[in-house]
Amino acid sequence: MNDEQVDLCVVGMGYVGLTLATAFALRGLTVAGVERSEAITERINAGRAPFHEAGLDRAIAEVSARGRLRVVGLDEPLPAASAYAITVGTPLHDGRTSLADLESAVARVAAGMPDGALVILRSTVRIGTTRSVAMPILASSGKRFALAMCPERTIEGRALEELHSLPQVVGGIDRDSVESASALFSRLGVEIVTVGTVEAAELTKLASNTYRDMQFAFANELAYLADTLGIDVFDVIHAANFGYERMNVARPGPVAGPCLEKDAWILADSAQMFGTEAPLAVSIRRTNESLVGHVFSAVSGSFSPKTAAIVGLAFKGRPETSDVRGSMAETFASQLKRRWPGIRVLGWDPLVSDADARSIGVEPTTREAALQGDLVVIQTNHEQFGTADFGEAITAHARPRAVVVDLWNQLHASAYQRDDLRIRTLGRMNAGA
Repeated sequence: MNDEQVDLCVVGMGYVGLTLATAFALRGLTVAGVERSEAITERINAGRAPFHEAGLDRAIAEVSARGRLRVVGLDEPLPAASAYAITVGTPLHDGRTSLADLESAVARVAAGMPDGALVILRSTVRIGTTRSVAMPILASSGKRFALAMCPERTIEGRALEELHSLPQVVGGIDRDSVESASALFSRLGVEIVTVGTVEAAELTKLASNTYRDMQFAFANELAYLADTLGIDVFDVIHAANFGYERMNVARPGPVAGPCLEKDAWILADSAQMFGTEAPLAVSIRRTNESLVGHVFSAVSGSFSPKTAAIVGLAFKGRPETSDVRGSMAETFASQLKRRWPGIRVLGWDPLVSDADARSIGVEPTTREAALQGDLVVIQTNHEQFGTADFGEAITAHARPRAVVVDLWNQLHASAYQRDDLRIRTLGRMNAGA
């Protein structure tokens, strides 16, 4: 692969880029990756995944051994490829979508791509970015190219499985672009859904995640109201859903992550760019972001903890992941320190590294030490947290009169063996009061 043109070059070897590259390599394509982190580059080229994702370690070892996947750094020439997929991040800064990394990646591809290459945007962007930002940069190269927007819609923890099963959405700047991108993604063995424009493909991604955000926001709004009224929200959800096919209310809990925490804001940013508004998207996001304040208002009172612990630091627990990007654990940590200056904030997660724990403002520790906090917040719905073993650990290690907040109504009955523990659940904080 060192001198030959590869089938696909993926720019950005994060969760989206690496799983995409690996999925295509598993289908027999030769794939190159471009990554700014030297540590990540070395790890992938050694045949190992740099983060937890089901089946990824084994898959990378397989495709690396067969010579189908290699990664280069930013200081190396851009690999020659028939197609390029750009998967770099588009973070929010003060509610606006930052396109700096995307523009840099497109410029790099424009400078190094062969004439006639296919370029695919996979990053989540505000509407209009493909046509108004990426296309002019590519056109300035003077080369022929095809350009398509093909949004990523996999769920972390099942990405490899879904890349080989989910329909792929394709929108192109012209017919040739649609056909070229469709042919490439057909190699994954999935259905192709074409839309009329690149803008439609951009909106499809924002619509998908904002809709999911809305489902969770409704459940959380019910939970906030139930806590205020002394009602058990799980009684309400069960009764509303039972045998009633028009209802499918979700469970309340933290809604976060690198997509759901920002895509509704990107949708609102897009609307503003075109002189209109998306008030529902804004309300949805604000509802979910208010969870931390609601929890503290419900449990604090005259309570003044000296030590708090956040159990479950990733942004979600099912499917399990080690990803802390956009995790509500970071918000909990910062608001704990603001509410109780001088408090010691510990954190533990079965998959998150100590370095990543520190990056979100918590002091990494063991499970047993975390469960000894004056305030313990169980932040994710990791499967382990609903087991008898975990419940028994709470009973064995919790401090007298500790407050344990179960944000997912998941604790096993074994956690309730001590009368002195104050175990509170989102959506039933004051049930029966």
